[in-house]
Amino acid sequence: MKIGIYTFHYENNYGAMLQAYATQKILQAMGHDVEFIFQRRDYHIKANNYAVLTLNPKSWIKFVYAQSHPAIRKRLKNFRTFHSRLRLSRLYRHVSELHEQPPDYDVHLVGSDQVWYLREKIQKERYFFLDFLPANSCKISFSSSLGSSSVWPGNIPIVKSALSDFVALSTREIEGAKILSELIDREVQDVLDPCFLLDVKSWEKISRLPPCPQEYILCYGFDDSESSRAMLLSIKRRMKLPLVFVSSSGLLKPNGVDYFIKSAGPADFVGLVNEAKFVFSGSYHGVVFSVLFRKSFFVVSHPTKNMRISSLLAKLGLMSRQISEPTAIDDFLEKDIFIDYAYYDRIIMESISSSIEWLETALDKIKVISQ
Repeated sequence: MKIGIYTFHYENNYGAMLQAYATQKILQAMGHDVEFIFQRRDYHIKANNYAVLTLNPKSWIKFVYAQSHPAIRKRLKNFRTFHSRLRLSRLYRHVSELHEQPPDYDVHLVGSDQVWYLREKIQKERYFFLDFLPANSCKISFSSSLGSSSVWPGNIPIVKSALSDFVALSTREIEGAKILSELIDREVQDVLDPCFLLDVKSWEKISRLPPCPQEYILCYGFDDSESSRAMLLSIKRRMKLPLVFVSSSGLLKPNGVDYFIKSAGPADFVGLVNEAKFVFSGSYHGVVFSVLFRKSFFVVSHPTKNMRISSLLAKLGLMSRQISEPTAIDDFLEKDIFIDYAYYDRIIMESISSSIEWLETALDKIKVISQ
């Protein structure tokens, strides 16, 4: 079947591009013809190049620094090179073009990533609800994310109407599936992020390792706040290893970090997780790739967007790896710092199998409908 995928894939973000790549490879391996709907605006291009300029002098300083620094320029190039791995539709510069000439596919698939963030008011342009498609279109969601357990009340009737004609629905959060099931009064399945469904060997083939220490703690998903600095210094003190920091958008090395690999693109991110001694993350996909490569890790809980991380950890039995303050790292016994994955392998593999089975079943259902 010919499948059109609607997700975040153009932004310079490790998780966004890697989940998109995984979704494409999985569906292609199942024998489908796949492409991403390429809906891009000038704002996206400017944001990727730090060119969203305001009256605030900081935005101009960031732009000049990013354009003049060789490593940052290399990072931008690495993102665009990785993005070229994705098969794209014709370019739609505005949602109005989608309404005028809707894409034509056997299946319209939404997901993964935080495509249905319901904590805030849904905008008039409801791209990820596919409201521009003809009534007879076959729509499914795979591993779509709500990002937060809070739902703005005004969104409820919109969600009920928009998702009523989806053939099959799944989210990557347990609580997200429950929220949608109650809202639309039908079954919504929780599945894993598509990155899990691509095997380790496939990820290793595209990975790249930039120069870094032989043993290191990979740090990802932290800003330069005092709380982040305290977390980073705490793990460094406990593990007695250098901190290697990567960021898809950061420009300056946070305090306490030993190495900031400013040029790291998505392939570098995969390689750095694979070779790390330990991973310390404030990011969902930092956890995903840690588990994929069976790396020991800690993840910092997010004050408002923690549902996707806590849901994944609960599903795999790894809730103890989530911390909320620096002192929690010191509370771990020496024998518990590193994860014994022999205990979790069965749970992980069963979750992967059930996620693949859900996707195959959903697509088979559409085949039957189309006949």
